[in-house]
Amino acid sequence: MNREQLSAYEPYLVVHEAEPDGRGNQVETTTVFLTASTCPVGCNMCDLHLNTLTGTTPPGAITQQIDKALKDSKAAWLKLYNSGNFFDPRSIPPVDYPAISQRCNQFERVIVENHPRFGKHRLRSFLDLITCRFEIAVGLETVQPRWLNRLEKQLSLIHI
Repeated sequence: MNREQLSAYEPYLVVHEAEPDGRGNQVETTTVFLTASTCPVGCNMCDLHLNTLTGTTPPGAITQQIDKALKDSKAAWLKLYNSGNFFDPRSIPPVDYPAISQRCNQFERVIVENHPRFGKHRLRSFLDLITCRFEIAVGLETVQPRWLNRLEKQLSLIHI
């Protein structure tokens, strides 16, 4: 498989769709697949590195990607997925947290993806800027211990 040639200033995909809200209704959601640096974990089954940058994400790039993605969005929920870890400073520069949080605070709910081993102190500083409901998604293919170790995801049921 070959890595895509992507711009640090363009999201590689934006999806607008209705999702279940857990109460029997649907809510409009915008999912932004951010172009950012490669996840350092390197899980066995992951091919997400194909949609990443080869180096560190430049400051300001993520904010520009979000602005482009949200230009026509009427969503109540926002998902920011970056083929890695939101709190990895190589992927999402902490200097951009204030600008990113301003965009997030326009939504009822924001979901980002992040491995449990990354960025606890950066998470706390970002949470200080957030006023909306904030959630973290973890890409977890299985919780079966025998297979979880084989994925080389560098986590256990204790981390989840």
